[in-house]
Amino acid sequence: MSYPVVTTLPKGIKIDVVGRQGYWLKVESKHGGAPGYIDEQFAAPEGSPQNSTTTKPQLTGAYRTLVDVDLRQGPGAKYPVVARLPSGIKVNVVRAEGDWLRVESKHGGKPGYLETRFVERWTEN
Repeated sequence: MSYPVVTTLPKGIKIDVVGRQGYWLKVESKHGGAPGYIDEQFAAPEGSPQNSTTTKPQLTGAYRTLVDVDLRQGPGAKYPVVARLPSGIKVNVVRAEGDWLRVESKHGGKPGYLETRFVERWTEN
C-alpha cells in the first residue's frame, strides 16, 4: 500500500499472475506495460464463482470471538501466537485467507490471524 499506483485495472479484465508475495499477486502486462501487484482479494481464477454473476459474501467487517482464541502472526496454526483474545470481544476483519481471517486493530493492537470457526458476525443486539 505504500508504493505508487502503476495503473488502475478495470473490473473483469483478465490478468497474468506471474508471482506472489504474501497476499499480493504480481501481474505483468501482455503489452509491455510495467509489472505491478494487486491484493489477491480483488482477483479470482477464471471460471471461479467470484467471476460469475453470483458473488461470495463479504467477509470483512466486525466479528465477535466465540471463545478465548490465539491471534497468530500468519494464517495457520504453525505461526507464533502474538496475543490471546478473550471470548466475546469485537474484532475487525480485513480479509480472509482460507479458513483464517486477518484481524487489524483500530486502536493500535497487534494485527494477526484467527480461525473462522472461533468467530461470528458482530450484531448490534
